[in-house]
Amino acid sequence: MEEKLQHSEEFYRNLIGEAQDGIVLTDDQGIIRFSAPTVTKVLGYDPAEVIGTSVFSYIHPVDLGAAQQAFQNEMTYTNQPTFVHLRLLKKTGDWVWCIVRAVNMMDNPAVGMLVVYFYDNTKGRTMLEALQRQSVALSSVFDLIITCDLNYIIESWNKRAEQVVGFTEEEVKGKFLGDVTRLDYGPFTSDEVAAILAEKGNWQGEISFVNRFGVKKTVLHTASYLMDETGKKTSIIGTGIDITEKKATEEQLKESELFYRNLFVNSLDGVLITDKDAVIQFASPSITTIFGYTPESAIGKTTIDFAHPEDQQLAIDAFADVMNGNRRRTFISVRIRHQLGHWVWCIVRGHNLFSNPYIKGMVVYLYDDTLRKKTEQALINSERRFRTQATLLDNVTDVIVTVNMNREVTSWNGVAEKLTGINSSESVGKLYRSVITTNYHPFTNEQVFSIIKDEGIWRGEISFPGFDGKTRYLLHTISLLKNEQGDPIGMMGVGKDITERKQIEEQLLQSEQFFRSLAANSLDGIVLTDITGKVTYCGPSVFHLSGYETSILLGKNILDFVHPDDRPNAIIAFEKEAKRESTINFLVARLYHAERGWVWCTIRGHNLLHDPILKSMVIYFTDDTKRKMIEDRLKESERRFRSLIHDLKLGVILQNEQSEMLVCNQAALDLLGLTEDQLLGKTSFDPAWNVIHEDGNPFPGDTHPVPMSIKTRKPVRDVVMGCTGPGPRTGYGYW
Repeated sequence: MEEKLQHSEEFYRNLIGEAQDGIVLTDDQGIIRFSAPTVTKVLGYDPAEVIGTSVFSYIHPVDLGAAQQAFQNEMTYTNQPTFVHLRLLKKTGDWVWCIVRAVNMMDNPAVGMLVVYFYDNTKGRTMLEALQRQSVALSSVFDLIITCDLNYIIESWNKRAEQVVGFTEEEVKGKFLGDVTRLDYGPFTSDEVAAILAEKGNWQGEISFVNRFGVKKTVLHTASYLMDETGKKTSIIGTGIDITEKKATEEQLKESELFYRNLFVNSLDGVLITDKDAVIQFASPSITTIFGYTPESAIGKTTIDFAHPEDQQLAIDAFADVMNGNRRRTFISVRIRHQLGHWVWCIVRGHNLFSNPYIKGMVVYLYDDTLRKKTEQALINSERRFRTQATLLDNVTDVIVTVNMNREVTSWNGVAEKLTGINSSESVGKLYRSVITTNYHPFTNEQVFSIIKDEGIWRGEISFPGFDGKTRYLLHTISLLKNEQGDPIGMMGVGKDITERKQIEEQLLQSEQFFRSLAANSLDGIVLTDITGKVTYCGPSVFHLSGYETSILLGKNILDFVHPDDRPNAIIAFEKEAKRESTINFLVARLYHAERGWVWCTIRGHNLLHDPILKSMVIYFTDDTKRKMIEDRLKESERRFRSLIHDLKLGVILQNEQSEMLVCNQAALDLLGLTEDQLLGKTSFDPAWNVIHEDGNPFPGDTHPVPMSIKTRKPVRDVVMGCTGPGPRTGYGYW
């Protein structure tokens, strides 16, 4: 069953791949063995009526000899399909002119017969005059149109080609195309393009060249063969659209995205994006440096899962605060489990960007607090347009629609049918706007019509609903058609499908905005310098950290903002990083703030001079003032505390919740007759103390002053205790 289905699929695939209109299959004697339903459309017969009859019985007697000769040729020579122009008998008794093509598929296991394709060409003769009138308008088309003979000798060269390339038709006609301008086909050589054209009948892609005026141009190009009625190749036609400006815009967009992507990816700060339940949806590569996990292994887990059990409630509360817009905390310090099992202290900050169309989530910035102290980082290929002025509309693969001056549709080609799902019979004779809704943004329909009447042409992007309901985009040209007397008779719209290119542009724009938003909300100030330290770029957060506008910092040397006392170390660190010889990961120094003066900052440099996008030294810095002030206060407080205790004449002992002796002064040692080693680490419950009340009764350990004060959180005063102690005294020598 499976083999039969596969055979059937291949059978119809091969037929449909070659079909144009009517299709019949014959044996080697010309007896019809299969007829497609389309035979009814062309000749009026039911498929069953023709099966078993001879194909020659439907051919006009005058044309019978040519048909038999063509049949014999195709049965003998299979290298190239045979085309003949014959009159065929319709069921009504009328004769109809048809283009008939036979393809020998006797050796094709999926077909095994001679396939005869034919289509009604009667209208072709009546349309010839109309096509000739339409050809007059081709000189005003905004696309490049060039024809050459089969040896690439130029035969015609329209006005647009003259404008873009810089040579007139008189200057190039009769010359070899390669002698007029040197074409760059991107990844293809000219020989490869010629081979593809010879094999497939057309080639599509982007070409670039330097025109007569020294300007580099990029063209969206289609090359195809022009054939006569017998199917013989007569010449080559090339059509193209100048996309130089669009190409430049794309390159700028790609570079901009890569710029921000490199800034972000090379940052040593970790970035997570979560949903409203704190489930990680995105993780930056730098999280691996911080706590060992790859981005892929972190996605799908909740941020709380990585927090230390004792810090999880703090993390939950902080996440809820940011979700609710409560900014009572700038950041939190929590322990994060490293992939190797140990805990890493991290500074974590959340930023609610659910309303940001490029982020749509909670952005969590985090960095290894220890690490921060040691190390402070892409036009769619087009299709061919015209054949010759007489048969051009039959050969192009672009959307081509013509209307009269009342804007009633006069022609609607096959590509328009394919993209819109609307047949020519459904559109011709009707007002264009009643057939399909077209958006000419930012222009209105009437504005476009006015421009065409005044200037003769309008060019831009249009959109409309496609056959599948999805919006399609065209790079579109609408030209005014005139008769031989120069009077306007209608308009012709020619468009190339650029839907995929538009989607790529939108993706690039969103990707750039994504990384730009992350960089703008970074905890760090980001500055790019050259190898001498001259500032070439400032990130959006620099203003908030330094107080300086970007225009002030650009061109200045970053080292000029370092405190004179810290500058020698900063210079050494910068030079070593520039040479890739750095032995330190960060530098704590004072930087000058535009409003606050000297501010303590943690600074780290990253040498990305080799990076093809950044080509700079990347300096990250963050305000470390609060940490520095707290550290200094702690040191001063500890110094004062120790001095106070040491000089006090009253015995003082500091105990923890388990009553262990942690600190004591000299007066306490003198009173107890002990050394510091004998006292520290002991507890009030040690039996060696043998503690009693004044009346001699035992003094239980849980009623000692220290545990009682810890338990009640109140002072315990005027308690008299007696003990022997572990010292040299005997009896109750201590009260």
